[in-house]
Amino acid sequence: MTHKEQILSCLKLGPITPMSALKLFGCFRLAARIYELRKDGHKIHCERFDVNGRAVGRYTLIELSDPQADSLLGQGCFRPWLAAGGNATPDSLQIK
Repeated sequence: MTHKEQILSCLKLGPITPMSALKLFGCFRLAARIYELRKDGHKIHCERFDVNGRAVGRYTLIELSDPQADSLLGQGCFRPWLAAGGNATPDSLQIK
């Protein structure tokens, strides 16, 4: 499975960040894979937030046909960050 396929599968479960993509899939270039997925027609939203003074992007797949799309935010691959109250540093997340 390619990084692009892995990231799309993860996005279908919930948001993903560059650090989680690196830890989960060994993907150093999440933004490039997101660009490719967008070119393929996927609607992906990027929300920026601050981690220790650095801007970090959190990507979410937008399923326009899914009436529960908002409730999917925070589930799946990004759960460790949310469990830490949203204030964790990327290195403190224990993603297996």
